[in-house]
Amino acid sequence: MPSEEQVAIIGYGAVLPGAKTIEAFWDLLAAGQTALSEAPRDRWRAEIPRDTKNAARQAGAVGGFITDYAYDW
Repeated sequence: MPSEEQVAIIGYGAVLPGAKTIEAFWDLLAAGQTALSEAPRDRWRAEIPRDTKNAARQAGAVGGFITDYAYDW
């Protein structure tokens, strides 16, 4: 028999590509914008070649990257 325990959600948060809050991310998407960009050079090993003719071989070349945020963990 399923349990009917009550749960209280007291808050939520997120840091997402292109936005520091969930609301800002939603606004970005609602405006038809994207948070995708080319990988920052400091996060990409320069010796790995990027194949511009074959999208399947560009793993990690484009993505949603979090910038300008200090993690506190």
